[in-house]
Amino acid sequence: KYREAVDKLSGGRESVTKFVFLGRALRACRRYEEAIEAFEMALKQKGDLLKVTLEKAETQTQAGKLDDAKKTLKTLSNFENVSASYHYQQGRVQEAMGCYTAAEEQYKAALGLEPRNCAAMFRLAYLSDLLGSDEQAIEYYKQITAESPVYISALMNLAVLYEDAGDYDKASKCVQMVLNSYPNHAKAILFKKDIESAKTMVYDD
Repeated sequence: KYREAVDKLSGGRESVTKFVFLGRALRACRRYEEAIEAFEMALKQKGDLLKVTLEKAETQTQAGKLDDAKKTLKTLSNFENVSASYHYQQGRVQEAMGCYTAAEEQYKAALGLEPRNCAAMFRLAYLSDLLGSDEQAIEYYKQITAESPVYISALMNLAVLYEDAGDYDKASKCVQMVLNSYPNHAKAILFKKDIESAKTMVYDD
């Protein structure tokens, strides 16, 4: 309920917490300029330099302001080889620019610092799928779901790969895990029906 969050947070007293959550809510509403302003206010309130600046960079990336995102991340260059989140955001910028090899290197650097970083692992899985490395993508998605059993996007993407490979039971299991936590998930409900139909499909030679 991001719009409702924006309304309520806007009326709250000024604090780092207010501006960080306001920025996230505004970003979810695609009100990127206002979100960036909120994160800048959080920095003025002496919010955590790394965390808040990375939130700002992520917003700039989502807004398509890639040059601005690169400049923002450059101010955090001292966190290179120290912060997994820093490398993850670097990867996001490179990916948005279409530099997939560079993005992959950044995500792997993030995992080197934080092996259970599901966000970096998800992007690696997505890139592997995008570049046609289905088996590698499946391995990454399986690792994510082992760490975070309700990582919806990972489970749904893994289900698609399993269905493409004709492994309908595993695909169905992934979708069911989503529905166990989110019974009204519209895409999961439809996809489950598709998988069940595929199991009983008969081809006329």
